[in-house]
Amino acid sequence: MKHPIIFRSAFTVVLLMAGIATFGQSNNGAVWKKTVYRTIDLTEKETKKKSNLKDASATSHLAEIMYNAAMMDKMHAYWTYDNNLTHMLTTQEVHELFGGGKPDTISVTDPVTNIETIRVVRRDPDLESFQKFRLLEEWTLNTATGKTDIQIIGVAPVKEVYGTDGRYRGEQVLMWVKYADALPSIAKYDGLHPTNTFSMHIWDDYFMSDVKPKEAK
Repeated sequence: MKHPIIFRSAFTVVLLMAGIATFGQSNNGAVWKKTVYRTIDLTEKETKKKSNLKDASATSHLAEIMYNAAMMDKMHAYWTYDNNLTHMLTTQEVHELFGGGKPDTISVTDPVTNIETIRVVRRDPDLESFQKFRLLEEWTLNTATGKTDIQIIGVAPVKEVYGTDGRYRGEQVLMWVKYADALPSIAKYDGLHPTNTFSMHIWDDYFMSDVKPKEAK
């Protein structure tokens, strides 16, 4: 028997859950709640990427779209050492987390006037390398109604970390962005990638991924 599924900003999936703590009571039934996280991967094959991209000249990577929004103060970013999304990052901290260097100065001499000036330069991060994203979700089960609500709280770009020897060391979650604040960036990405949307990956991951969500500490 298939369970009915409703897709919205807070996903609703009717299923049975066990091993989670009781949160309260509602309509004579217990309410169970847990905060979890999981990771989705937006990687496409290069051949598909070129054919599916609507505007090849546009900024097409979700991490780059989110980075630009944070750098222009159009979207707030938060530290990942807690899941409350309360400790905000500065634009410089966002830049450095993505792999950009700290501002530096160089001496530039005008070839015509021979006048020397000091220019501030900054190394830009490789934003195309960020294809994984972590979702912070709140799962709530109401036993009286049999409904489990899955609400996405935050979205975070994930960086793959390699050692100096080139060996893969693991993943680093860079910054949390509240899901509501990230929606304009996600909508822009989805518009450019109609066959590889962020929402599509979220939805498919619920049913196709072999990796279970992990409890957020």
